[in-house]
Amino acid sequence: MAPKKGAGKKSSEKEYSVEKVVNKRTANRGVEYLIKWRGYPSSENTWEPATHLNCKNLVEEYEKGNAPQPPKASTRPRLAKRGRPASQKPSTSAASAPAPRGDKNALKKIESVKKQHGSLIFICEMGDGSKKRVSLAEAFSRWPSRVFKCFEEVILRLLEEGHSLTP
Repeated sequence: MAPKKGAGKKSSEKEYSVEKVVNKRTANRGVEYLIKWRGYPSSENTWEPATHLNCKNLVEEYEKGNAPQPPKASTRPRLAKRGRPASQKPSTSAASAPAPRGDKNALKKIESVKKQHGSLIFICEMGDGSKKRVSLAEAFSRWPSRVFKCFEEVILRLLEEGHSLTP
């Protein structure tokens, strides 16, 4: 059984060893991290308040690799019917659409989707050609129509292959 309390010392409580910080969320009681415990399977990961943790280097490593992108200046084009900019044609594929030139944070295409620690992770090619791993929540908040189109393509492909899908 995985530890139910944080990695800090408590009187007569065993101190568990943190292997890795897997995710982060903000909850009612503040910032919490999803912890992978050393010697336990990923199915035993637990959400722990930041104040309970005694692994500053692992938290910093996680934060460094998952730092939010600075907000970019928005110059929103006038929208035509169906929510697209007047000059933009509908995309034939959610997984590949041209990224604006010079915008390294723009999504060029969704290359693949993987399941990691029970969550979906999108492997994305960015406007500058770099690869970026993005959580479902981040991908959906940044590119909702592209994520929806990606799911639609996957579902249609599975159905064409003869799979039966149920929610």
